[in-house]
Amino acid sequence: MLSAPSDYAAKRYKKSKHKKKIRKDYTTFRHQWMLWCVWQKCLGSKSCRSHLLSMPDETMIVEVVKNDPIWAAEEDAQTGCLCGANAVGKILTYCRQCLKEAAQPAIDTALLNHVGVYILGERVQF
Repeated sequence: MLSAPSDYAAKRYKKSKHKKKIRKDYTTFRHQWMLWCVWQKCLGSKSCRSHLLSMPDETMIVEVVKNDPIWAAEEDAQTGCLCGANAVGKILTYCRQCLKEAAQPAIDTALLNHVGVYILGERVQF
């Protein structure tokens, strides 16, 4: 989590600096890609798994970041309500449920293979 207003300015600068490099089709697969990434973290990190599994089922996971209506939520100054899609919170909640049920999340690997995701120049096969 970002801790100071200067961190927000740095984040905006970094995002704007690389905005031209973002794939034009990213919005078509970003949720499945994030779900895959978070699930890999759950599988590979005992502390991540333990932390998620330690939360009661009724706990709502909310990623709170200003100016990120897709991945996070932000408190509305007037109403006090959280606004935003909170996609990271939903993905973490879904992964927590899959861990508790010893199930695999329904990741659309066909979509990810179709769009072609590369890490360090190598195409990832899902």
